[in-house]
Amino acid sequence: MAALARVIGISREPLAPVAWFGFWITLAAILFLTLDPHSPTLHFLNDKVAHALAFFALAALGHAAWGRRRLLILLVGLAALGAAIELLQSMPLIGRDAELFDWIADLAGIAIWLALSALHALLRKIVDRESSST
Repeated sequence: MAALARVIGISREPLAPVAWFGFWITLAAILFLTLDPHSPTLHFLNDKVAHALAFFALAALGHAAWGRRRLLILLVGLAALGAAIELLQSMPLIGRDAELFDWIADLAGIAIWLALSALHALLRKIVDRESSST
């Protein structure tokens, strides 16, 4: 497993290969749903919520796959991906509507994941400190 981690540049955490695979599958699904003019519409979910959830999932899976050492690259890359999707949707060939608020929803999903991740790290430190003091 360590050899695989080195080859694809992922974290050495046990679930990193699963997260890596999940990241790329999720990314492919997002690209299909956002760039195919005939892709199905998710009627059961608000469009902005769907954008936020998609980018929340990409941020979480990417962090689990590549770890903290590539976090900034991941976050900037995801923000750029959201912007690129909206730019591509504005092209007549794609035939979709580009919206600034879709990109803002993408950024919100990333920010929510980042906040929850930071809260988790803080709580973990507190618990570790409490358990080491007893």
